[in-house]
Amino acid sequence: MHMATTFEDGGKVYEVRAIPTLNIWKVRIFVDGIPANGFTYSVDSEVILRHARSFRNMQTGNRMRRQRR
Repeated sequence: MHMATTFEDGGKVYEVRAIPTLNIWKVRIFVDGIPANGFTYSVDSEVILRHARSFRNMQTGNRMRRQRR
């Protein structure tokens, strides 16, 4: 499963492409369809899951605080 998202900054279109391997996500950044640099970033799947849970908990906490007001 290949994932990609784009955003614009300073008049340039950036694309972040992520490809999962067994336990690691490999990520590259592209500018106007060309690699932005020679780097491939790697993120361990466990780290992603841990941060996703933290983010979800933060969102849930914010919703609960808004409802109490």
